[in-house]
Amino acid sequence: MILIIGGAHCGKRNYAATYLGYDLKHMSNQLHGAPVLYDLQALLQECADYEIILPALRQKQVIICNEVGCGVVPMDDHERTWRETVGRVCCMLAREADKVIRVQCGIGTVIKGE
Repeated sequence: MILIIGGAHCGKRNYAATYLGYDLKHMSNQLHGAPVLYDLQALLQECADYEIILPALRQKQVIICNEVGCGVVPMDDHERTWRETVGRVCCMLAREADKVIRVQCGIGTVIKGE
C-alpha cells in the first residue's frame, strides 16, 4: 500500500495519476470500490470508530489524505478529536505502508520506501 499525504489542494491525486499510473476511474472518496481512496480525512469525519474501517483501508493500493495536524489546535472538541484521529490513522497506515509520499506543490517526496 502507498500512503500519499500533503496539504489540501497540493496535487496529491494528480501525483498518483502522473507518477503511479492511476486515472480518475481508479480513484474514489468512498471506502469500497476503487483501488485508490482519496480524502481519507473526510471519511474519518463521518466514521464514529475508525477501527471498523481499518480492514477495508488495508485493502487499498493507494490512500490519499490531507494533513490536518500541522496547524492551529481547534477549540471545538469534535474537531480536535477528528484531527487527532486522522493523525493516528495516518501513523498506523504509514507503519504498514510500503511507501509513504508527501506531496507539496505537486512535488512528491518519498519519506518511506523506495
